[in-house]
Amino acid sequence: MNSQSAFSSYTNEPRVGFASKSNANGSNRENVHKRMLQFLKKNWSTNGGRTGSTTGEMERGRGKKHVMGERLRRETHRRFYGALHELLPPGTKRDQKSILETTIKKIKELQKMKEELERRNNEVEIILGARENEVTLEKAEIELKVGNPASGIDSMLEVLRSLKYTNSTATAMHSNFSQRQFSAKLEIETKMRAADVEREVRRSLFQVETKFHRSGV
Repeated sequence: MNSQSAFSSYTNEPRVGFASKSNANGSNRENVHKRMLQFLKKNWSTNGGRTGSTTGEMERGRGKKHVMGERLRRETHRRFYGALHELLPPGTKRDQKSILETTIKKIKELQKMKEELERRNNEVEIILGARENEVTLEKAEIELKVGNPASGIDSMLEVLRSLKYTNSTATAMHSNFSQRQFSAKLEIETKMRAADVEREVRRSLFQVETKFHRSGV
């Protein structure tokens, strides 16, 4: 009678089942490692490409902004010189050099006119100051005539400005102007001597007519 033992005998031969399972696990680990390397390599290449593309787009954007800024600057300068040119005498060239030179010249002329007006104003103040105690107003009649006036209306306005400048008042006025002649008869009241007022009015009228004729108005 053969009795069977519950224990199996030990052998040095490898167990096939365990070895197969171990080999399968090693192969899986190797595959996962390779796939991870491929994923990282692909992801790095893609990001690198995108970074280069983004950098190129930023450079192109800066270039466009620079070009647009330069165009805007030139357009602003063109409008500035155009507006300045409209204030200058007719016949002034439109290039920037001519516009600047003419502008500087006109500014110097205006400065001289300002100095002249200040001098005349001081003279009138001295005359008025010497006569400030006089209460009575002197009445006078002034007759003015200008041949071939540049502008009859402007001449009349200059006469009125001169009267105001000398603190004189026109109580009556008769004027007539055409292309051939401007004439006016004024009745005034003034604290100054009537001769001084008439001299001032005639001088102002002469200056404005000379100015208009020189400018070709």
